[in-house]
Amino acid sequence: MFCFRESASCKIKKKSILNFMNRQPKMPLKLKDRYLYGVIITIAVLICNQVFIQYWLNKKNNDAHTINVAGRQRMLSQRINLEFYRIEQNTGDTGSLKSLFNEWQEAHLALLDGNASLDIDPVDVEEAKNALTSLKKNIAFINDEIGLLGTGEVSLTSIDANQKAFLTGMEHVVKLLETSSQQKLNFIITMEIVLMLISIIVLFLEVRLIFMPYEKNLRSMVAQLQAKNQKLRDIAWEQSHEVRRPLANAMIFMDIINKTRATATPEEMEEYHLMLSTSLNELDAIIKKINILTNEDDQEGV
Repeated sequence: MFCFRESASCKIKKKSILNFMNRQPKMPLKLKDRYLYGVIITIAVLICNQVFIQYWLNKKNNDAHTINVAGRQRMLSQRINLEFYRIEQNTGDTGSLKSLFNEWQEAHLALLDGNASLDIDPVDVEEAKNALTSLKKNIAFINDEIGLLGTGEVSLTSIDANQKAFLTGMEHVVKLLETSSQQKLNFIITMEIVLMLISIIVLFLEVRLIFMPYEKNLRSMVAQLQAKNQKLRDIAWEQSHEVRRPLANAMIFMDIINKTRATATPEEMEEYHLMLSTSLNELDAIIKKINILTNEDDQEGV
């Protein structure tokens, strides 16, 4: 059996081939960072959007509740006025009047200062708050009139005028609150449009700066993998076909030389050595070609 000892110029770089086969195309670090930042920005925009919406929707619900309470104050003032008339006609009940008054007064103070048990936040419109403060004297007047019940000193005319003044004042307060609520709604709509535009811009920038380069990079990696596969096929062809022919010839000539060493003439031995050298040179050229194919990938640094 022929034993062929490889020279330094002829042996294949096994490490280079293994690196060539195992190395995978990698996404550039900057592109990974862009993708990560893009995801973080998208999440941040969505969170900010939801926090903003929920905050202002809650404010809008509170405003609606406050307006409802303020509107109910007008109804309570009229019921108190009616109850005074009923008491004067001996058809009313002092207890019912006091209960209505306490509810009326509590709601009014809640509008001014807030009341957790009633789930009412203090009015945040300065002009409306000033108007509510000025209406406290109307409530104090009714409190004094309740104290005069049974003395014959209750003035229905004064009570009627007081409640009409309170009704007018509360109508003004309700209008102020409704105007403020509408302004907040307009602000919410405007900010929603702004946030939508910001979201569109963020998405556009992500597509332009992240996903399009990412797709381009993927296409490049696919092309590199296809080129690598083609090189591997070329190497396989060289190893399975081209290397075998000169190697087989060299082994044949070595066998001939060994068998005819004692009987061949010097001229024949020289011819055999020449043929052997030619086959080995062919083999060396093919091995160098394979090395070039593998080294090309090293230089590209995929």
